Amino acid sequence: MPLWPRVLSLWRNVFRGEQVDRDLDEELRAHLDLLIEEKVSSGMSPAEARRAALLEFGGVEQTKEQVRASRTGFLLETMWQDLRYGARMLARSPGFTATAVVSLALGIGATTAVFSIFDTIFLRPLPYPEPDRLVAVYEIELGKPDGSYGVSQPNFIDWRKQSQTFEQLAQTLGPTPFVISRSEGDEEVSAQFVTDGYFQMLGARACQGRLFVADEYTRGKTAPVVLSYGSWQRLFGSNPSIIGNTINVNGDLLEVVGVMCPDFHGHGETKIGIWLSWNWLQKDRKVRNFEVIGRLKPRISTDMLRSWPALRETRRLSGRS
Repeated sequence: MPLWPRVLSLWRNVFRGEQVDRDLDEELRAHLDLLIEEKVSSGMSPAEARRAALLEFGGVEQTKEQVRASRTGFLLETMWQDLRYGARMLARSPGFTATAVVSLALGIGATTAVFSIFDTIFLRPLPYPEPDRLVAVYEIELGKPDGSYGVSQPNFIDWRKQSQTFEQLAQTLGPTPFVISRSEGDEEVSAQFVTDGYFQMLGARACQGRLFVADEYTRGKTAPVVLSYGSWQRLFGSNPSIIGNTINVNGDLLEVVGVMCPDFHGHGETKIGIWLSWNWLQKDRKVRNFEVIGRLKPRISTDMLRSWPALRETRRLSGRS
């Protein structure tokens, strides 16, 4: 059949289905009447002729269904009928409709959230150079292999000196809620302390200003601050002159030295608002509140790390994209 007649047939079958069904019913009834007349003409009584005609015809309703199934747009027509029927049923029960809509919304929202997390952690590659070589490093106690802990700063310093398996190691603390005070009011942001090499390990760069330099990790120096791109936009209106100025962070005036690029939020699940340079020393090896991340040397796998006596446990680094 040419295209245009098929389009007209589809339109008629879907949107004028009741009229099409009436025409089909009349046509079948006419065929059945003709068959009955033939049987009566052959000498049968009207009742016998009707019964014989129905048997020969094969059932009116079954024939109707066969004709409908062969029509153009049958599936679309069926779906349209189901939608109209469903809408009528829902309109009759508004309470049930509201419950169904809320349940669907919650289900779809939860499914979307779970998939987003799964996609971020397992499917989408981390937005760092060679992410398969990045690991998070933990400590465990001898005799307690099921429990993992953070890393003490003295142990971290020893690891950096002794390591034969890492190109780089960096230590972080946080995220911790800090308050930035402005004339417009106070704003809480997630802050993270980082040691030298952290940004370089993750291939991060500043789109305004610069990152921390070696002197700013020296103990006793005033800590500068690096803003995330989001904090720079939201709190300071993307003002480029913020670089070199001081801002009030937890009551201290810190100099803004840089703004990170929009695609960098830190290495964890929480989006970081500001970064501070780590410039103090915690000497107690029992204080294991710190996180360590490392970049493996080429041809070193996580399985090989377990042979290093000072290192008890590692896992692949996961983060936001």
